[in-house]
Amino acid sequence: MARPASAETRERAIVLALCAAAVARALALGAAFPLFNPIDEPLHFDLVVQYARGGPPRGVAPFSEESRRLLSIFASPDFVSASGKGPLWEDPAAVAAERFARRQDYWREHGNFESAQPPLYYVVAAAWYRLGSLLGFEEGRLVYWVRFLGAALLGVLVWLSHRWTRRLLPSGAYYGLGVPALVAFFPQQAAYSINNDALSPLVCGAAFFALVELTRARATARAAAAAGLLAAAGMLVKDTNVACVAIAAVVGLRLAEKGGASRRAAAALALGAGLPLLAEAAWNWARLGEPTGGVFKALVLGWTPRPLAAIPSHPLFTPRGLAHFLNELAVTFWRGEFAWRAAPLRSAALDAWYSASTWGLLALAALAIPRRRSVERDAAALGLFGLVVTVLVLAGLSVAYEFPECGYPTRAEPYLYSGRLVWGLLVPFAILYLQGLERVCALLRVNKLAALAAILLAVAAGEAAVAAPAETSRWNWRHLPPAAATRSLR
Repeated sequence: MARPASAETRERAIVLALCAAAVARALALGAAFPLFNPIDEPLHFDLVVQYARGGPPRGVAPFSEESRRLLSIFASPDFVSASGKGPLWEDPAAVAAERFARRQDYWREHGNFESAQPPLYYVVAAAWYRLGSLLGFEEGRLVYWVRFLGAALLGVLVWLSHRWTRRLLPSGAYYGLGVPALVAFFPQQAAYSINNDALSPLVCGAAFFALVELTRARATARAAAAAGLLAAAGMLVKDTNVACVAIAAVVGLRLAEKGGASRRAAAALALGAGLPLLAEAAWNWARLGEPTGGVFKALVLGWTPRPLAAIPSHPLFTPRGLAHFLNELAVTFWRGEFAWRAAPLRSAALDAWYSASTWGLLALAALAIPRRRSVERDAAALGLFGLVVTVLVLAGLSVAYEFPECGYPTRAEPYLYSGRLVWGLLVPFAILYLQGLERVCALLRVNKLAALAAILLAVAAGEAAVAAPAETSRWNWRHLPPAAATRSLR
């Protein structure tokens, strides 16, 4: 049944407000934190500059002169040091020049080990960087402009998640409003960082809905090819988005079983996904000497293959180790991995909620899959499959390597549990989370939209409290000097 025009207009107004709230939240937090956060933001920024100024690097390339200079001026110690040392631009000219020279030497001595990353985010961010230059942004504000790309992407994702969900799950306002609301207030710090994780939820969300769409109607070869291209694009943003291709494989097999036109659609899906990935493999081989980029990065980071005989003794195969891995994966999936003055930015109460609600509500949603209607069942099953694939990939990498010389993972903590590596599946996760919450609310006879609003209010308040120390930084957007004050440092 079609919704009344007034109800549809009201719902769209709410979603537009959610888009504005998401963008404002990401901009405010992005501006509050200084440059550059310790989640490899310097390396990702350098790649953006290199793509903007000439193209992708080969191997472990040195930092570009442009990014090295900006890093030397604006990189804050606040994330890793309690010293509270002030910015260069507050020092006398001679002192500032001396500190700048020492910092330049540091960045000259290091190569960018993220050079193996897939290209799609950096192509988009490089265009954004050039646009910022055309708009007149300079120096530190140009770097922040790149960080603010995440806010723009988040706003687009909120709107599209509403449109996608309304098309595939048109059963009332709960999902049509609930999914974009959860996306808008999801406190993952990658939304206001310079990193390729920022693009993952948008591209992977588009791929997910395109693939689910193929299961609900007669699939055409054109639609299947487009879905395949989107699935490949997920991995061209970040190779840990392998779940996009895994979901495409499942959908392709289901289409092939039907025969006829569906089999042709399956072939188009395979070509759409396979050809871009083959092209990327050839590109990686030419610039890195191996097709995936992952082996290259592992070697650069000092990861060494774990002997087969030692794999069963990995702590992940113990109840305590598995619980630790799953708990850290859930909490970092929600809040990210920032530290402040060398201490984790976290709330014990929020972390407990993140972990308990994630695994509890996902379990309830999984148990209810067989009883759902066809399209909701397909969306839930494929979303759950994607999440399981990603968790298994991270667990597999954790046990496949030893980490003798790394800051993360470490020999003592040999787990790859960065939740931002799962963040590409934010939209299918949101659907499953809301399905689980719906079951809890039905048992407790609580209004499900009111329950979701209470959760998001608590999460937003907690996120603001956790991020509050960043407001004291003398390095953040609020304290940036005029461009002329730093332009002379060369």
